[in-house]
Amino acid sequence: MVAPGENVRSASNSSDTAYVAFSGTSMAAPHTAGTVALILNETPGASFFDSFTALTSTADTATLDDPTNPDSCSGRAWNDFPSFHYGYGRINAQDAVNALT
Repeated sequence: MVAPGENVRSASNSSDTAYVAFSGTSMAAPHTAGTVALILNETPGASFFDSFTALTSTADTATLDDPTNPDSCSGRAWNDFPSFHYGYGRINAQDAVNALT
């Protein structure tokens, strides 16, 4: 999976109203966890497998660009999903939640 991880607006500890932009996996992971929380809120009995299937089967791939280093890994192209560059694709929270409701 890929999730927003560049210049993500987040709360800052410099004041009660401050925000800052961060980048990296520390910003992408909460998007994934939040999507799973939305899935479980809408479908409380969903299993790990249900959540995994909802995330991976609804991931967006059409809008992903050729990466800057598109070399294939073990002969697998960047756009052969799940790929070594983008995994299953970009998280689509709404579609993932709707997949189980």
